Amino acid sequence: MAPCWTMWVSVVVSISTGLAMPDPSRAGSDQLSEEFLARYLDRQQSAQNPQVPQQVPGWPYTDVEFGQVAGVDVTPTYDVIVFHRGNRSWTEETFDAETNMLPESQRVSIPQDTIVRLDGNTGQVLSSFGANSFYVPHGLTVDREGNLWLTDVGTHQVYRIPKGQTEPDLTLGEKFVTKKDDKHFCKPTDVAVASNGDFFVSDGYCNARVLKFSATGQLLGKFGTNTLNADPEFPTSFNVPHSLALIEELDIVCVADRENQRALCFNAGLGSSKLGHFNRTIVPGGEIGRVYGLAYDPNSRVIHAAAVLSQQPVYDKQGYPYSPPRAFTYDIEGRFLGDWDYITPREAEQGPSIRHDIAVSPDGSDVYLADVLERVVRKFSIHPFANKKFFG
Repeated sequence: MAPCWTMWVSVVVSISTGLAMPDPSRAGSDQLSEEFLARYLDRQQSAQNPQVPQQVPGWPYTDVEFGQVAGVDVTPTYDVIVFHRGNRSWTEETFDAETNMLPESQRVSIPQDTIVRLDGNTGQVLSSFGANSFYVPHGLTVDREGNLWLTDVGTHQVYRIPKGQTEPDLTLGEKFVTKKDDKHFCKPTDVAVASNGDFFVSDGYCNARVLKFSATGQLLGKFGTNTLNADPEFPTSFNVPHSLALIEELDIVCVADRENQRALCFNAGLGSSKLGHFNRTIVPGGEIGRVYGLAYDPNSRVIHAAAVLSQQPVYDKQGYPYSPPRAFTYDIEGRFLGDWDYITPREAEQGPSIRHDIAVSPDGSDVYLADVLERVVRKFSIHPFANKKFFG
């Protein structure tokens, strides 16, 4: 099933956005394609309408200032970890376009603490560290032991920081060196960690591949090639594998193939399966725009995705405003369950938004979205997707 925005009739629009009447002056502007809108309209009748995550107003309840928020995850004790860029912004001038390297002038570490631990209930800052350690923070993962896994696209490295520590005990990649061999990365984006300690790295903006390592950092395998090709016949042709979600009970690792606008799953090779063999599609190409983040909730067996359909409300030919969602939920068979976190016109007036990462609490009750442009983390509370007909 395909997503159904709260947008098909003016009554729904008036309820969700407070805008009941069309604006003729906007008719035809900021539109998604007619074909795209028609697909949503045609499938609306069969779309499910489960309870979806609702934003927790005002969270965090204390003033917290971040730079560009690249990563978010939740610890086994329900603290929220945020990985942000402090006073550094990633712009078109940050990297050399040909080498993907930071210019010498940018090879200065960020002076602020880039790793912040928040209380999951209040959002109060509990601790922070990471000053003078990172250059362009990107991916953040907390494993089931509470260890932090981080990627820095500025250094082209991957780090593991043990629980309760502030320095890495494992570093992969060579600082400021980009290659496509077994010992280097090029702007690695994310890490997914298995219960046996094996871990996967999406690599990333340049190499467009996924690598699997043992707990000690030994390379076990890899898959993926660099191609702008969303054709289902070419599932391992990636264009910016941006996020990973591991589903251990199915022995699959799912990849947010950002610029191909899809999310695909492959055999993880943790059991008897062959690593990298295409297994299933969660988000078909082009269905929800660029897919930035994935988070798997084993409690409800659903995958939450952060994506960008549009950075602002769009209008149909009659000028009716539609509030595009920024988050979507699918079951593990790729059936669409709901969309949420809508961009309202009022919010759009405050500036553009990209939900860059997404995380779910251990019990599945809360979901967190990190916005790299708004420089915030938003909390959403879930009324569980408990309708078992979705899951067999």
